[in-house]
Amino acid sequence: MNNKFKILCTGNPNDNGVAKCIRSLYPDTMFMSRTSGYDFYKFSNETEQQFRKHIKDYNVFINYSWVTYGIQERLLNIVAEEWTSGHVINIGSSNEDNEILTRTEPEYTKDKLKLRTASLKLNNEYFKTTHVVVGGFQATSIGSQMCMNPFNIANTIKWVLEQSFEIPIIGVQESSDYIRNWITEQEKKL
Repeated sequence: MNNKFKILCTGNPNDNGVAKCIRSLYPDTMFMSRTSGYDFYKFSNETEQQFRKHIKDYNVFINYSWVTYGIQERLLNIVAEEWTSGHVINIGSSNEDNEILTRTEPEYTKDKLKLRTASLKLNNEYFKTTHVVVGGFQATSIGSQMCMNPFNIANTIKWVLEQSFEIPIIGVQESSDYIRNWITEQEKKL
């Protein structure tokens, strides 16, 4: 692992997703998920205190896992309170700018937009934030093979971390017939 990056990432590296790919790129990364004893879905005072304690030992936070409304933004704000410098990578969604997806999942879209707004507002020369808008993400469910491979997202994160300049927002997407057909079907339902 690059010694200048001490990385904490939400997500389970044993699942077939971005966290697993981050582990392959940065093996010394610490991961927080239910399987490692951190249940962000039930975000209690104890969970917050554990997170505050651990985040102080890192200088990169990959805010990957969306578990429920408001948690990613809350984690971002906690990191901003605890750090004077470092880099937070927030994982957004193409829902943020896609009218059809916004209409089919309005609350999720609002949540991701709030994360993006907070990320951009907190970004400065010492406390860097990057909001990665991801489209066509390959989930761990069956039937998602035609979408973006999580390694592409992990490699984008790696590229962002290695740059000498700030990248407040970046979008990565893999469009396929599978995604276009799904969006077309959703549009017909509206």
